[in-house]
Amino acid sequence: MAAGDGADPMELVRGQYDADELAIAGEFLTTWLPFLSAGLCPS
Repeated sequence: MAAGDGADPMELVRGQYDADELAIAGEFLTTWLPFLSAGLCPS
């Protein structure tokens, strides 16, 4: 998939996961991932 080709990135996961699983993953990525990865890159 090339940038700007108009493909929907959610199409990769649609049908594989239900809405509850996507909501949990979204909550993890927005809430915990920044906290857990804060020390990985020098600032």
